[in-house]
Amino acid sequence: NVGELSQKLRSEFVSRTDVTPWQVVFGHHPIHTGGRRHSKIAECLREHSYLHRGEKTVGYGLGDVLLDGRVAMYLCGHEHVMQHKQYGCVAQCVSGAVSDTGFYGGIGESATEMDWWDQSYSRGFLAVTVRSEEAVLEFMDSNGATVVHTTTIPKPSAGPNHTEEGSPPKPQPHESYSTPTA
Repeated sequence: NVGELSQKLRSEFVSRTDVTPWQVVFGHHPIHTGGRRHSKIAECLREHSYLHRGEKTVGYGLGDVLLDGRVAMYLCGHEHVMQHKQYGCVAQCVSGAVSDTGFYGGIGESATEMDWWDQSYSRGFLAVTVRSEEAVLEFMDSNGATVVHTTTIPKPSAGPNHTEEGSPPKPQPHESYSTPTA
């Protein structure tokens, strides 16, 4: 049952009082993508409900689970294009461009919502350097010789939903928040 799974994930993340400085979640599918064919899967994972073939359908609500769980990074693959999307305080990084490249089914309308994606469709990987106060996310070419894109994210603030003073607000559904990069 989708609702039970979502509730279990939420309770495991939110009920923790021993929050470590960095919460990182690894997944297979992105919850945001610039691809046409997988944008509906991303919406299903991210939202509590979404439209599927014109009917309201129950989703997983993973977007809120990540935000409520004080997750700093959601690292995933599936799409064969390197992508970055800042969703509240969650930096989603897609790094599935190792063996094949390109969006399955082509570029979707949601590509404009991505903060960055590799429009050259080059093969590559993500290098993450975590420091006490920030994490540096570097998308590298397949040889590791060239940084294609980089962004720096601050360590999440303590407290639910990253709403402590100075932290970005929790986004509303279908709204994104861009964090300035250093």
